[in-house]
Amino acid sequence: MARLLRCAAVVALVGGATASLSACSGDPGPIVTETPSATRTVETTPSPSPTPSVTSEEELLAQIPEDARAENFVSASNFAKFFVSLYPQMMKTLDGELFQLVSSPECDFCLSALDTRQRLEDSAESRTGGEPSFPNEPASGGQEPDGTYTIVLEMQTAPSTTIDSAGAVVGTGEGGSGTVGISLAFAEGHWVVLGVNYARAG
Repeated sequence: MARLLRCAAVVALVGGATASLSACSGDPGPIVTETPSATRTVETTPSPSPTPSVTSEEELLAQIPEDARAENFVSASNFAKFFVSLYPQMMKTLDGELFQLVSSPECDFCLSALDTRQRLEDSAESRTGGEPSFPNEPASGGQEPDGTYTIVLEMQTAPSTTIDSAGAVVGTGEGGSGTVGISLAFAEGHWVVLGVNYARAG
């Protein structure tokens, strides 16, 4: 009903506007018709398939070198070197997520290293240097009867420096050489450090 009233109003308005013109010209008044509006078709676009999400743990494990991801002695040796190199990096960046992820809760060295990292962070300090090198390759050791691996490496360590937030030196550490033994287990698709022993040369 409302639509009919609107149409009538339009006819009346248009007819009134042209009345004087019709009288002068003798032409009939204009015929007003209503043109139906075209129907608009809305096409729906299919939603893309969701992209599989990558967990934070997977992102951390992706930092492990590819040659240190398999369950064999060579891979265990490469992982042991990577783990030892991860220690000074953690003390410099204070990012201990990967170190903690690959450390067993029963590893005393690992727990001590994570405590040191926390103390540095609480004191707004960081440590540079201390990078290891391995002059005598390959590593020695092997697989134990229980399935774990023992990796023994000859290692040299660079001197280290501890600095505060202002860049002032607040501590130093001597470099040196020695032998490090690392006990590893392969669990849930990656290596886990069970223990670390270090004997300084001389």
